[in-house]
Amino acid sequence: MITICYPFVGDSIGGSHISTITLIKSLQETRPDLTIKVLVFSANSEFREFLSNENITFDSLNLKLRASSKLGIVIDLARSFFRLSKYLYKEKIDIAHTNDLRINLIFLIVCKFFNIRHLWHQRTSMPKSYLGQRIFLLCDKFVTVSNYISGQILVNSVEEKITRVYNPVGSHLSSKEDLDKRIKLFSTKSLIIGYLANITSQKNPQIFIDIAKIANTQKENDLEFVMIGKVNDEFIHQIELEKKNGKLSKSFKVLGFRKDIDDCLSKIDFLVVPAQGDGFGRTIVESMRAGVIVLALDSGGHSEIIQNRIDGILIKKLNAQDFMTSLNEICSDQSLYKSMLLKAHEKSRLHYTARQHAQEISLIYKNMMKAKN
Repeated sequence: MITICYPFVGDSIGGSHISTITLIKSLQETRPDLTIKVLVFSANSEFREFLSNENITFDSLNLKLRASSKLGIVIDLARSFFRLSKYLYKEKIDIAHTNDLRINLIFLIVCKFFNIRHLWHQRTSMPKSYLGQRIFLLCDKFVTVSNYISGQILVNSVEEKITRVYNPVGSHLSSKEDLDKRIKLFSTKSLIIGYLANITSQKNPQIFIDIAKIANTQKENDLEFVMIGKVNDEFIHQIELEKKNGKLSKSFKVLGFRKDIDDCLSKIDFLVVPAQGDGFGRTIVESMRAGVIVLALDSGGHSEIIQNRIDGILIKKLNAQDFMTSLNEICSDQSLYKSMLLKAHEKSRLHYTARQHAQEISLIYKNMMKAKN
């Protein structure tokens, strides 16, 4: 029996959390030989509620993370060293599987101290400094979510530590009937263009807004635009001002953060992903599974998911007009739309599954324990 600990800071909910919970649930279903311990540092109720809704039991250190900066939170976590050490010793943890930079750094020290195997799961871009990467790679196993991230590693002497494992996506998989309905209605209704990400500079939400502005000046296709993700009051005010001065259509919607992503995707026809440097691109696969055509910036790990003009569109430059040109092309060519939709759906059905991901991670655990013995 191998005991795995999955620690979370617990002050937020993002793609890394969803991917890890998907892994945990799959392991619980398929690997009875593993004992799974989920540990939450923060007393944050939102994350606890998220775990409870997913039927995930967890232990907690009940820390009050008062610091707002990343460094401050690392310091808060470090103060829990003795409580954490006591927990790891009591639960007889064999492997710590970490998914957050702040947690990763703390566990580098704790795992070395207690001879616990440490799997560092890198879901975002690597630091550019050689020294920073050397620190990252002090762990026992380093897993990346794409070849894009693996390719950023500057340290040449640690190849045996590094493995690429694509993220699991457990979202709803549309049925053949759902896809047939989408294809049938394609040329008979307003088409909905979606943006699914938080409002951050790395995600480039302004490009999506600019696309909607271009669409508002042309009558070539009947398009509606909807944004889903965490927003602030300043952003809402900007959108309302753009609507008022006529630059954006009155039908432009900002739905904010939503938990019912499967339901939202069922109403969207196209997803625009202008993000730069995404480690993977979880929403791309979720959209493929839902029968949504994806137009993504050719950046980060996007090209490892999308084959351009076969199962989606890759846009070479961060330019709203280029996105709009590709949208118009697909909207006016139903056979191209149908072909892309079916091929994207099939790819998402065969790859990026929770079971496949769990099998690959399980093999890594097994090899880590062999190396320890």
